[in-house]
Amino acid sequence: MSKELKSIHVDLDKKIFELNGKILEKCSFINIRYENGMWSVDITKDEVYVSPTDQKLKES
Repeated sequence: MSKELKSIHVDLDKKIFELNGKILEKCSFINIRYENGMWSVDITKDEVYVSPTDQKLKES
């Protein structure tokens, strides 16, 4: 799914990376391209999924 690219803000000193005005966290890859008058950005975001703890079962 493609989204509209409106803005990119990268500040290495302040450790800021914003895409379309939103701070991006947990990104492990970014590719910024300009080709034939068209800008595009590809990102890979890391998401972590964890199963519920067994604590609920122990309390029952």
